[in-house]
Amino acid sequence: MNAFILDTHIALWWLADDARLTPRLRELIGRASDVYLSSASTWEVAIKLAIGKLKLDLEADTTFASVCAAQGFRLLSVEHADAWAVLSLPMTRADPFDRLIAATARRRGWTIVTADAVFDELGVPTLKP
Repeated sequence: MNAFILDTHIALWWLADDARLTPRLRELIGRASDVYLSSASTWEVAIKLAIGKLKLDLEADTTFASVCAAQGFRLLSVEHADAWAVLSLPMTRADPFDRLIAATARRRGWTIVTADAVFDELGVPTLKP
């Protein structure tokens, strides 16, 4: 089975058991052998928490990454080659987090699980709810 990398909002939806994550998509993620979460997503969540754009109910000494890892998602560090692969993407108005996740997926031949249409513009395979 193809490996998946989660867009940040999909990981958040998974953790919150959000209805926007369809049962079909939840099943596909749950059955996948490799589901990755980029450190870019952790960075994005940390920034949004710091500026008050996001609220997470985490226990003390618990991080977004540790909660995701407990769900079975594989934590993926950003490599220099991933950052450099952003250069090969079409120039769009996609935010830097999306561009890095897209470059990571493209470089590794993975599918991005997302509800965001911006990835279509970036020319990477997606799986949508």
